Amino acid sequence: MIPTIIKTVRARKVIDARVKYTIEVDVITEGGGFGRSTAPFGVAESRSVWEAQAYPLGGIDEAIKKVKDEIAPGLLGVDAREQKLIDQALREIDGTPNFANIGGNTATVVSIATARAAASTLNLPLYKYLSASFTPELSIPISNIIGGGPHARKGKAPDMQEHQVISIGAKSIVDAVHVVTMVHQEAMEFCEKKDPEFSGRADYESAWVPNITDEEAIEILAQACEDVQNRTGIGLYLGIDVAAASLWNENEKIYAYKRENMKRDTEEQLEYISDLIETFPLYYIEDPFHDDDYHSFRELTKKYGNRCLICGDDLFGCSYERLRKGIDMSAANAIVIKVNMTGTLTDAYKTVELAHKFGYTPVQSRRSVETEDTTIAHLAVAWACPLNKFGVACEGSAKLNELLRIEEELGRKAKMPTLRIHP
Repeated sequence: MIPTIIKTVRARKVIDARVKYTIEVDVITEGGGFGRSTAPFGVAESRSVWEAQAYPLGGIDEAIKKVKDEIAPGLLGVDAREQKLIDQALREIDGTPNFANIGGNTATVVSIATARAAASTLNLPLYKYLSASFTPELSIPISNIIGGGPHARKGKAPDMQEHQVISIGAKSIVDAVHVVTMVHQEAMEFCEKKDPEFSGRADYESAWVPNITDEEAIEILAQACEDVQNRTGIGLYLGIDVAAASLWNENEKIYAYKRENMKRDTEEQLEYISDLIETFPLYYIEDPFHDDDYHSFRELTKKYGNRCLICGDDLFGCSYERLRKGIDMSAANAIVIKVNMTGTLTDAYKTVELAHKFGYTPVQSRRSVETEDTTIAHLAVAWACPLNKFGVACEGSAKLNELLRIEEELGRKAKMPTLRIHP
């Protein structure tokens, strides 16, 4: 008997952080290895047009039926260690370019649960099992502290989706998490002072949502970071996820900032983002332009790519082909990695490999609406993603806590990441 042979594949409905149903899959091997994965969904308004379709027609119930009737019969008796073979089988069973038949979320949880089952059978943590091509290193959190945009109250919150803090000066993940939690608490107190009606409300990612402008949000974080840095001696920098696709009006060819009551054309948007970089200690700028504007990404990267990470999420959709185009055009220097944008570990891994090869920083990320699944903490370490977007509270804390456990397990072998671009 080969202990890693798959003997059981089963699926069920569970609930996510928004108390909506999502799919969960278990894979069990002949040797008793057990793997489980639960799919995050994200928010419909912020899903990239390039990513895999989340579920088939018929939704989650149909996806579960596909697992039972089509996927499980195709995987029983297959060695769980054959990840590429399994992921290719998922594509063949689906038969469409974007997983429209079985659903990208369905493929993702089957792919991940299989890897977890193989690792479990071999008595290995997932990050060690998946880290064959890279030397495992830890991953610094990019923490969303003040939220806005499509994840918050439109017109009564900042226009940008995330206003972030990055503990680049931390010597360990323990220190990184510690200072981020300090900033999170201090930012709440600043929000209370700035917005008299603020009552601790938070968005999908548990970021504070006061009724303030983007610049006021960045100013609050700059002040909170300065205070915490003075107390701890740990260097802190800022980031923003503009989520510009949610601001872009295709008909008018402008970015509409509702909270500011401001419209900016493409040149004005470039100038605005440049002014923010010049004014504040910004290190990470995600999706500053809409999701097909490679040219503006190239211009911003040309100006600031030697000191900032100009990151594409909606721009790339974790797609190998779209990243290849970005590399050819010198557009951006970082990419967000979300496995269920592509549908399988193999596809996401190919994109990460390409990013590393051409000097792009891969940023492992959660979705906007998450579950308690901690897989992405392992992927961040296994695939040498020096930065991550896990969030701070709720489901994000589950990922950060797993990262803390991995650091503890690695002990003296634990290594903080080396950043290609320094602020």
